[in-house]
Order: sequence, then C-alpha cells, then structure tokens
Amino acid sequence: LVLNVWTPGREPGAKRPVMVWLHPGAFAGGAGYQYTGDGNLAKKGDVVQVEVNHRLNVFGFAAFGAPGDDAALGDLAARFPDAGNLGLLDLVAALEWVRDNARAFGGDPANVTIFGESGGGAKVSALMAMPAAQGLFHKAIAQSGFLLRAREPEAALAATRAWLGELGLERPSAKALQELPSERLLAAFLAVRPKLARGQGFSPVVDGRALAHHPWSPGAPPESADVPLVLGCTRDETTILLGMLGPDPDAMFALSEAAMRERLADHLGIDAAATAALVAAYRKAHPGMSPSDVFFLATSDHMMRVPSILQAERKAAQGGAPAWLYLFTWESPAFGARMKAHHGAELPFVFDTIEASADRIGRGEDRRRLAEQMRGAWARFAHTGDPNHEALPPWSPYALPSRETMLFDMPSRVARDPGAGERRAMTPLVVAAR
Repeated sequence: LVLNVWTPGREPGAKRPVMVWLHPGAFAGGAGYQYTGDGNLAKKGDVVQVEVNHRLNVFGFAAFGAPGDDAALGDLAARFPDAGNLGLLDLVAALEWVRDNARAFGGDPANVTIFGESGGGAKVSALMAMPAAQGLFHKAIAQSGFLLRAREPEAALAATRAWLGELGLERPSAKALQELPSERLLAAFLAVRPKLARGQGFSPVVDGRALAHHPWSPGAPPESADVPLVLGCTRDETTILLGMLGPDPDAMFALSEAAMRERLADHLGIDAAATAALVAAYRKAHPGMSPSDVFFLATSDHMMRVPSILQAERKAAQGGAPAWLYLFTWESPAFGARMKAHHGAELPFVFDTIEASADRIGRGEDRRRLAEQMRGAWARFAHTGDPNHEALPPWSPYALPSRETMLFDMPSRVARDPGAGERRAMTPLVVAAR
C-alpha cells in the first residue's frame, strides 16, 4: 500500500488539481509507476500526480462469501467478510490519504480526478459505484477498461474454492491460510487462473457491503451522478491482447476466413448463424478487410468499444454530470505496423512520454501535437471538469442521437456515431453477455 506523489511545488495554498492514477493489470498485476513518465503530467499539466499500489489477485479479491454461505470454507467468511473487494477498499484508503494530505503537496483535496487504463479503467468504473468512495474524488477518466457488471457471489466463491483446492486446503481456515507463505498463495493463483471460466477470475464482487450493486448495469451508478467522466478506448484493442500476447501471434495475424469465424464464435460465445450475421455487418462497413482484421476489430468492439459506449449512454441518460467519449485511432508503426491502434497505444500521449517511447511510436512533430492534445485534455479536465482546450477541435458531451466522439489521431477530429453499423450489430451481444 504505497503511493508515489509528484508535484510541481509544495507552496502553501497552491490548490492544484490532484490526479490519482490507477494502474492497468486486470486486477491481477501491475504497479503504480508503470507508464507514468516520472511525473510528466505534474510537470506539464500543473497538477499533483499520484500513483497507487494496492492488493491484487487473491490478496485483493479472494471472496469467501457471507458467514454461513459455505460451511466448507470454515471461518474464512466470518474472519474476512470484505476479502472479495479488499483491492478496491485499498483504493478508497488511498483516496482518503489524498484527502488528508493533498495540501502538503500543493494539491486541492476538493479537486481530485481518478483515472486509469485497462484494469485501471475498470477500477475507476467500480469506484464510481462505491458509497465509501463518494466525495473522495470529483472527476473520473476511464481508458480502455470498463465494468458494467462485477462478479456474482457464486462465481467469486467458485474461483476461491478452486484456488483453495490448488493450495491443497481440504479443510480451509483463517489460521491455515495465514500460515502459508505469500509465494505459495500467488503460485496457486497463477496455476488456477487459466482453468477458470470466463467471468470467474479474481476481480470485484457484488458483496452487499463495499459494492452493493453492479457498477454500470442496468444504469449509471447513482453514487457518482455528479462526477463528470471522460471515457474511451483504442480502436484495435485486441491486436495485442489476443494477437501479440496470444499463444500463436503469427497465426492470429494470418487467419483464414474459416478460422476467423471459428475463433470469433468461440470468443463471443455465439453460434454460426450469429457469427455470419456479425461478420456481414463488419464486411459491409469495411469492404475488403482481411479475416484477421475483422476478428480484431469485432473483438475490440466487444471487449472495449461497445462497453464504453454503453457507459457513456447510461451516464448521459442519468441527467447528472456529463460524459465525453473518445476513440483513439492513431496506428502505431511498431511491430511492422500490424498492431494498429492497439491496447495501451494512447498511454505515451496521455503522459507525454513520446521521447522515451520513440522505439514504439516513432518520432515527428505530429506525435508531439497529439501528445499536446491528449495530455492537455486530461489536465484541463482535471482543472475545470471539461476536456476542451485550444489545441483540440470542439468536443461536446456524449448525447443521443448525435453520439459525438473525439477521434484522437493525426489530425484529431470529432465524428458523429463512428462505426454505427458495427455498434448496432455488436451491442446486443455485449448486453447479453454482461
């Protein structure tokens, strides 16, 4: 439970906005210092930049249920009733620390923005639904990570039982678990994680305590109705998540039509007829697209873009503070340019680490301009609650039917309902699955 704090100055009464970064890692790994560029936002955006480390995987999200739920888990539920959301409660504790200490670093405890990418974006989504976090932050940014629904208690318990079985604890108890070295607990998590069904991993759970309801389903969380939100994703998220990080990257970037349809059906959990209809929608919008590109674009929409749109829709329908939606479409030249606008591609531009990231994003004045636009939007939002600034085209809050979306690219532009056909085809599948 460690914080890194970067500040342009500690002069009394400075009252700079505080930006609290929640790191990626799918609730399982990662660290606060990654990607953040040694306080670049603090230096260039005149904010206090805070990076948070907290409990992850089984240490932060091993749910034991409520006392009496499962006698096979011994006294674990009674001893650790909040275990399923400890990682989120750590974030609440960090925000309480920021509230109590921000002034010592030239920050304003009444102007705190939480922001995160991937798993960090999902943490933002969850905190927006937590009563314990109310009033501890005042603005939010979710990048390529969303949480429409948390785990159900039954799924959380199933994962925990699998983990305890991997540990060989036939009769688990608080004492038996606490006597095991942390290395063994982590090794068991790594061994059991690939065996769990989709949606059963170690992540936030609707426990009736820290998280009383699903964060963004069926609507936006009332706990954060007055919190403005910037959210969005990259266009080609899964070129890295399912391509480069998969077991056979070369095959993924050279799929046949049949292989693409088979993999798409498996990933989305749909039958051949539904797959054919979905592929037809993407082919209509993108004639001549390769099978691999269809797979990556469709799975990116399923995993990130449509959930971001649903959260933006629900925030807009709530009628409280506004939401601004973006899509990062700039294509990286790295790895032979085949990853395009991949997962995490926006991070060097948000933190303005373009020089340090030149091996992945190349060099050029156009990259500097994009960094000024994104870093400027994030910092301006922290200062004012509105991401618009002089280097960006005018960006309106998300609303129906216009669905205005900022396309961060070279150059950036605002589009109305980009990818409308694909959105309409994919949304029912996302809603059904989440």
